[in-house]
Amino acid sequence: MRPDGVGGEDKRAAVNPVLYLGPFVSSFDRLSMAPLLLPIALDFHATLAQVVVVATLYYLLAGLTQPLYGVLSDRFGRVPVIRGSLVLVMIGSIVSAAAQSLLWLIVARVITGAAIGAIIPASLVYVADMYPYRLRQRAIVNVSVAVAIGNSAGLLGSGILVTFVSWRGPFAITALLAGGLAVLMRGLPEPPRAGHESVATRFQRVGQSGWARFVITLAIADGAVFQGLTTYFAPALQSQGVTAAVAGLVTAGYGFATVVAGQAVRRSPIGRSAPMLSAAGASMLAVGYLFAAASPGATGILVASLLAGAAYAFLHSSLQTWATEVVPEARGTATALFALALFIGAAAATGMVAHPAERHDYPLIFLIGGVCSVLIGVVATVSMLRYQRARRWRNWRVDTDVLDL
Repeated sequence: MRPDGVGGEDKRAAVNPVLYLGPFVSSFDRLSMAPLLLPIALDFHATLAQVVVVATLYYLLAGLTQPLYGVLSDRFGRVPVIRGSLVLVMIGSIVSAAAQSLLWLIVARVITGAAIGAIIPASLVYVADMYPYRLRQRAIVNVSVAVAIGNSAGLLGSGILVTFVSWRGPFAITALLAGGLAVLMRGLPEPPRAGHESVATRFQRVGQSGWARFVITLAIADGAVFQGLTTYFAPALQSQGVTAAVAGLVTAGYGFATVVAGQAVRRSPIGRSAPMLSAAGASMLAVGYLFAAASPGATGILVASLLAGAAYAFLHSSLQTWATEVVPEARGTATALFALALFIGAAAATGMVAHPAERHDYPLIFLIGGVCSVLIGVVATVSMLRYQRARRWRNWRVDTDVLDL
């Protein structure tokens, strides 16, 4: 049952913790790629720019499939979509672990990316279906914490496995986790949803909302700074002779910081103020990138990873919450389009800086990240303030009309 009518800010709908394992698996697979890029290039006798295509297409396919998953989750439910995607992730990960050429690896990661893109958006919409807007920010932080733990596990685990076993190990682990979770989620209850509408109607609702169009566009920059450019934290260390295991350990600070910052968001009054969260998160992210640009060694990357992880809990979760609210009647579709833009931004950023990475010009990459972080922070903060004023005015008008009746 949705808690919209529940009195008190501390009472919440019950969400089965099993749900959060989906975002964990998704982020584990996504972040495990970073320490593997150079070892894969060496194994297949390819350049780093060629191997980056694997990550770029992964992000791109994860984004391009989002509208499909949004429609399917609105029509058939959140849980069936998550379980079906986990099965496809298992298949793609098995093929990835067994790939004998770069071409086969690209094909396998395309399959995996196309499937895995459904998990986090559907999980976010599941939470949004269960929580009213006034509580949703804190609830969505739980998804961010699961993502953060998966990020740390992916970075650290893949770094250790590629150093002491093989770069194929992380893909095999993803296959096992995805297959097991697909079975485990059989008993997960489906949340209540709005009545069925046609696909065209849902897309029309989103397209007619100016705020929805704005938030979806903003997600492109969000994906670039949080998923695209951070991919190069580990390669920046490896280019200096640091092992993949150490690089994974250093960059795993990203996930640790998200967990800590997530608790701060959930416990502090600032957790109810999206504009303040956005401003704080963008500031931390910008400082982190600029620190890495000035000092791209182990210390600089560690500081950047910690600040980027904290920014993820503050800024990224605020944008996610916003995306679930702009069109409540077509929440799955709107959130899927937000994720589409997110992955497009990640893919574009990853691909655009591949050649500077090939030249080991990582300070330039991180400087770009710092500038972009400042811009997204200013735009997001100002826009959220305007949105909240408009929302309060709309609610006041509705309350006034009710009293007049």
